[in-house]
Amino acid sequence: MNKREFKSIRLTDGSLYWGELKNQKPHGVGYIADVNKSEQSFGTFKNGVSHGFLFVFKKNKEVSNFEYVEGIIHGKVLHYLPNDETIFSDEYKNGELMISISYTLSGLMTTERYKDGKKHGMQNILLENGFQMQRIFENGENINHPITNKKWAQSETP
Repeated sequence: MNKREFKSIRLTDGSLYWGELKNQKPHGVGYIADVNKSEQSFGTFKNGVSHGFLFVFKKNKEVSNFEYVEGIIHGKVLHYLPNDETIFSDEYKNGELMISISYTLSGLMTTERYKDGKKHGMQNILLENGFQMQRIFENGENINHPITNKKWAQSETP
């Protein structure tokens, strides 16, 4: 069984890394303290970039869990924002956001689909009172759709 060796180095952005290294780069399990951003991260790395999981803890108590493949976000991403009492569950494919689902403590739920970094497709909103709304987006623009626009207009005064 190989014994793991943990060392500390200063990264090019000024943050402090403590963990496994390969060729003086993060490789394996490690911890990053970034005083400039007031955040701490714990995760796995490959050749100096995130690879696998990465947990990020911010001073304002926000917590995120990322999945990376060789430095690119790929897979599930969870964010908890305590000040907004909101949880986001996002899905990425090769660094591109595909779908975002948000939940609030008060009961609001929103589902949004994305393409090329813009809202694209059906947006579903479930309000705290159980009322549901839908909109359709193309390339970030709310399109003129007779059914969803009608429901949206009616929902503004539930």
